[in-house]
Amino acid sequence: MSDSKLALFIPRGNFALTNENWLPALGACYISSYLKSKKVDHFYIDNYLEQLSNETIADLFESKNINAIACYIPSRKFLLTFLELVVLLDKKNKRNRIAVALSGPFVRLAYAEVLSSIRRIDCVILDGDEQVIFDLVKIGFAKELLRRISSVAYFDASENAVVLTPSGGRTNKLSPSPDYSYYLKKFGSKIHYTLCLASGCFRKCSFCNVPLVTTIKKRDIDHLETILNFFRVNGIDCFTIVDDNFFNLVGRCAVKVEALCKALRYFKANYKTNWKFGISIRIDDIVDNRRRLLELKKVGLVSVFVGVETFDDKTLKLFNKGLKCDEILKAIDILESIELGYSVGFIFFHPWTTVNEIVKNMTILKSFVSERKFLKRIAPIQSIDLLYGTKLYKKAIAEGLAEGSPLKGVAYSFSDKDVESIFLSWNKKNKFILRQWSKTKERDTKQLVLDQLHEIETCLEKYT
Repeated sequence: MSDSKLALFIPRGNFALTNENWLPALGACYISSYLKSKKVDHFYIDNYLEQLSNETIADLFESKNINAIACYIPSRKFLLTFLELVVLLDKKNKRNRIAVALSGPFVRLAYAEVLSSIRRIDCVILDGDEQVIFDLVKIGFAKELLRRISSVAYFDASENAVVLTPSGGRTNKLSPSPDYSYYLKKFGSKIHYTLCLASGCFRKCSFCNVPLVTTIKKRDIDHLETILNFFRVNGIDCFTIVDDNFFNLVGRCAVKVEALCKALRYFKANYKTNWKFGISIRIDDIVDNRRRLLELKKVGLVSVFVGVETFDDKTLKLFNKGLKCDEILKAIDILESIELGYSVGFIFFHPWTTVNEIVKNMTILKSFVSERKFLKRIAPIQSIDLLYGTKLYKKAIAEGLAEGSPLKGVAYSFSDKDVESIFLSWNKKNKFILRQWSKTKERDTKQLVLDQLHEIETCLEKYT
């Protein structure tokens, strides 16, 4: 079927509260660029950003004669919405079979529990710990359906890029630079454009499923000038470096910092660019990398994201954060001293939360949010999401505190019943607080957190 078309597809998930998380799917941008270089017609849609209904997506796929879908599944919510779409496609598509290639941490669940039972859906499961690149070559029906594809670039966290040949062999080969044209046409400068210089993290927090790495993985460094020139030509004046941890290896990140600073200085000297960008770092890297942060600030770094998670020392140990509360506050003081903006992630409730921890976090957070001059954003107060396969997930299951499945969702209780009562009482009112906040124009997360803390304090007084 020569007029059949491949869809690169990102399903609909929980929409980000702030546009700092409206990011292009970088891996899909790479495969789109590769397919264009091979003159392979394909349809690209990121429904995380477009937020279209599954009915609309199904009609789009039918109108464009989509017979193969390559899809990345990063989380349970994305999986559930994609499965709903697949069931709908199965009902609507009476003529042809549909080839589905899946990648991401939740794909095996999709295959085991749903996709194997659908009649006209052929599915292959691909391992992959990074954003979307899909192996269609190894699939017999995909080779027949998309005969013009002689090889498909596969891009993941452990390689620059590889090319998968029809015989299944691999040869290292740099991929083209990512193709952002879909995002530029649909969203212009409303979203935060991305590049990635390395993937993974050298420390394994017990709640996290980011892949562990022991060596630097070059990614966009080889295309850095090409990507930055694209940003310049299209008037993109800010971007986010989406490395899981920018300083991901002590003593080995100098190459990355040097390459980025050199490229940014070149464009500023020759094209008068004035880019602003952000990075994500571990909070225990701040002390050792103060000088590098200052270097990066000189070339446009305006914001770093750090996961504080908690101020309770016992929970910091449980989370395997590798530092204590006083060390966290010292690191934040460094960011304040160099006048660098920062955003903070925080996990307030988890199965082993104690009343003392609530009191300590509440007390420190109040002053933290109110007094820190360069704190730009703080994540809304929330309960932890027990991710499948993590140490905390296994611990909660073993202790009888969690039940369910990663596909249907994992519900957990609290080991401290007073905490459970406080949480349940607060959570009902918190939903109203979030609804009201989402209607505000400013979407000030600092004020949101103060409102949430006030409600926690009210609930705490009732139960203690």
